Amino acid sequence: MLPARVAGFGPRMLDELGAMGELCWVGKGAMGPDDGKVALFRRDRVGLLLDPPVVPDDLDPLRRAILDHLALRGASFVVELLRAAGDVRLGELESALWDLAWAGLVTNDTFLPLRALAAGARARPGQRSGGGRWSLVADLLGPERSPTERALARATMLVARHGIVSRDVLATEQIEGGFAPIGRVLRELEEAGKVRRGYFVEGTGGAQFAAPGAVDRLRAARQPERAAPVVLAATDPAQPYGAVLPWPHRSPDKGGARRVAGATVVLVDGAAVLFVERGGRRWITFAAADDPATFEIAAQALGRIARERRGKMLRVESIDGEAARETKYAAALRAVDFRSDVRGLVLEVR
Repeated sequence: MLPARVAGFGPRMLDELGAMGELCWVGKGAMGPDDGKVALFRRDRVGLLLDPPVVPDDLDPLRRAILDHLALRGASFVVELLRAAGDVRLGELESALWDLAWAGLVTNDTFLPLRALAAGARARPGQRSGGGRWSLVADLLGPERSPTERALARATMLVARHGIVSRDVLATEQIEGGFAPIGRVLRELEEAGKVRRGYFVEGTGGAQFAAPGAVDRLRAARQPERAAPVVLAATDPAQPYGAVLPWPHRSPDKGGARRVAGATVVLVDGAAVLFVERGGRRWITFAAADDPATFEIAAQALGRIARERRGKMLRVESIDGEAARETKYAAALRAVDFRSDVRGLVLEVR
């Protein structure tokens, strides 16, 4: 998501912001043994946007010992946690730390552990993965905030993030309490002249609340001077299909597109053209891809992103369930530097 918004994005940028105390991360649930969801917060806003974590009553002794040590001593390195935990191996300690991290109970003051985990660098004998100090998420929150303060902060965050907010927007968010408390605050903001209410976007239900200038920007974008492609993560809040809008499948039997981690959606002038599964080998097209010029624009954009991220290659093996080399899209892909190989069509991106 971040490379789509920040030109020249590199992991060091997160490290620098974390080291300066500008950003922090909090786990939002495990996704298998070595992966999970992460939320990034501005440190000065986390107390308003994050609910206080609840510690389960059934924690085992090791996980309880970690929390007790962090509550007593504050932020600690892994070596300090090992001493506090007693007779445990490094791998056991790290497994416990990640369980607590995905539960939203502990975090680290750097992004190195996340990067090490993503690279598959779990601790091996004599080797520690990641670095930095671990601490309690509760220590980030500061003084207790009232429900009104929280609702106002979340409403203004949603307006800033989405531009236009409706009940459907919450399908892409993890906000407790649903739309009702957010809607009350948005109506008060409307009365204060800070947002506009109306029916701005067709296909989304209920009242819609717009940030100042958002509607004018949408109207200006309806007639672009040239086709504008955008490549987004399928789970990106700016990617509306599968959440605010339904996937534009040609027919019910040609489904398969989902808002899942690792998948990519290519849009041209706001219309979904391609869904690319994680790894890039399987593609699904939508009706907009039937226009050859639109499909070529989408394929070029996908190749450009792959080159910018310095992957080894982009290989597509099937499109809409057919062998990529035999589909009607093969010629258009070869025209943008894809070549045939044994498995499908390949774009070298070195």
